[in-house]
Formats: sequence, structure tokens, C-alpha cells
Amino acid sequence: MRAAKRGVAVEGICLYPIANRLGWDNHCLCPNGVLSHDVVVGGQRSMHASLAEAIRTFTTRFAA
Repeated sequence: MRAAKRGVAVEGICLYPIANRLGWDNHCLCPNGVLSHDVVVGGQRSMHASLAEAIRTFTTRFAA
């Protein structure tokens, strides 16, 4: 937000990982994504509510 206010063109952000994933070394679940690891009935994943809300908030701020 500070960079945008100073005139820097912010064209996007990188969210990594977007989905929870298994660890590279130990294959334990790393719950650090916006989407859950498990796909539920209907092919959907649950979202981390507070992270999803933060994305919505900043998307709205940048659109203005």
C-alpha cells in the first residue's frame, strides 16, 4: 500500500502457496495456504477465512 501511495504501479501480488501443501522433506501437512489441502465433496476446498478476508480487503483497496 505504501509503494502504491508513492506512485509505484502495483499490478498484482504473489500468494505462495495458495493451497496448504505437504512438506518437502517430511511430507507433513503445512497449513500455510489460503485453501485447505483436502478436496471435499463437489471438488471444493475450504478457505482460511481470515486470509480470504484480507485478500478481499486489499483487493478492494487497490481497486479504488
